[in-house]
Amino acid sequence: MCDRHGAVLVFDEVIAGFRIARGGAAEKYGVRPDLSVFGKAMAGGFTQSAVVAGRIWLIR
Repeated sequence: MCDRHGAVLVFDEVIAGFRIARGGAAEKYGVRPDLSVFGKAMAGGFTQSAVVAGRIWLIR
């Protein structure tokens, strides 16, 4: 639906990231978001966020 309407699909994986599957909700449900954001799962519970995956046209 996002592709059809030209909207950016963003997955906020702060809660679900690495818990549901190694690749987060994107891997579990077979959906490829334009941008994935992971946070506390990478920082051992401390406040930290990082954009770790995204389509090249969006990051530029």
